[in-house]
Amino acid sequence: MSELVAGLDRYGVAVDPGALDAVVVTETPSCPVLGWAASGAMSLTGWPGEAPQWPGGDVIGRLTGTARLLAGIARGLGTDLPVDVGALLTERAAARGGTRRGDRSMGGRCGLLRTGDSWLALNLARDSDLELLPALTGGAVSGRSAPDVPAGLWAELGEYTRRRRGAELTAAAQLLGLPAAPLGPAPTTPRLPWSIRSLGDPAPATGRNPVVVDFSAMWAGPLCAHLLGRCGLQVVKVEDVRRPDGARRGDPWLFDRLHRHHDQVALDFGSPADRRALRSLVASADVVIESSRPRALAGLGFDPGEFLGARPGRTWVSITGYGRSGPRSNWVAFGDDAAVAGGLVGRSSARPPVFCADAIADPVTGLAAATGALASLAHGGGHLVDCSMEASCAFAVGDSACAGDHRVEQCGSSWTAYHDGQHQVVAGPGRSSWEVPG
Repeated sequence: MSELVAGLDRYGVAVDPGALDAVVVTETPSCPVLGWAASGAMSLTGWPGEAPQWPGGDVIGRLTGTARLLAGIARGLGTDLPVDVGALLTERAAARGGTRRGDRSMGGRCGLLRTGDSWLALNLARDSDLELLPALTGGAVSGRSAPDVPAGLWAELGEYTRRRRGAELTAAAQLLGLPAAPLGPAPTTPRLPWSIRSLGDPAPATGRNPVVVDFSAMWAGPLCAHLLGRCGLQVVKVEDVRRPDGARRGDPWLFDRLHRHHDQVALDFGSPADRRALRSLVASADVVIESSRPRALAGLGFDPGEFLGARPGRTWVSITGYGRSGPRSNWVAFGDDAAVAGGLVGRSSARPPVFCADAIADPVTGLAAATGALASLAHGGGHLVDCSMEASCAFAVGDSACAGDHRVEQCGSSWTAYHDGQHQVVAGPGRSSWEVPG
């Protein structure tokens, strides 16, 4: 947590240490591996029927520190905001009945494929992605129109990718709009999940609840909006009637979970009248959350600098796969492939890497984005919070691996993790609430 506090201070967003001292969180085991086991995320990481695995860094410790920082900032604003990190990572999997699937994502739409020099995550999250495979492979793999990924498709893709370099495959996939990422190295230097730029003027608190206009979709952005809503902010979810949030159809449980207390507005972004209504809505906002590639909202006439400069005290939260600037700014990303890009995978010297938990970049990024947004508001606003899914995962796994002997053994129908005389039963996914009881 101290690294995040120092990072916010570096960006000119100070945090009241007294508010942090008042926050009490559930203690997690000091060993990162035992903490991962206790969270429920270990039960979703590894090969089916084999001992579950873990990532290299102190993921639960870092996320617990982030949650404590978020709660401390909220406390300074007069709101209690407890967050149970284990439930945050695993409750969707529990609702879906998900289990660990090794080098396939929990939903089966993303695969970790061997390349000639490393590993590549290829995500076929949308039905249309299957139709692009002939273009990606030069016809070596035929297109599919089925709503589900056929059982033998990953083996076909693996035969193609193992003879090519990961960077070449990634560039070709992203050019087609396919979410793909090479496996990032285990981070060796500290990273922050966001950059925060001051593009507007701060303003003193007015005493009214700030209005959040949420353009984002799926999980990370809506989770950020959900957490801000729990702080008392008024959240208005905005959707284009021609392209509604994909979670409505694909993940209705999650959609309801994140948006049940929000106002919802559906507009036709191609209609002049609805575009005027959209501009009026944004003009009334104190906070904008969006998870589009930079060029998308620019096409609607919205610019973070103009929004922040128009009125003091505003905050713009941008959630992207790889940040708003640089050569990868327009790359597409989803939760599983972005985690691989950030190096957040289960690693074993004897086996290939495996996916960690359930689209883990989404909840990790949503938590980080909410922390940056609330810190901006507590400081009077005026900031662009540029939150990257890749950077959020690299931050989460950034600590060095825990020293000592670790093993996971089966005990009856359950698994237990051991470390230097300590042990922890591997918890299953899911809790009753994302909020800490009491």
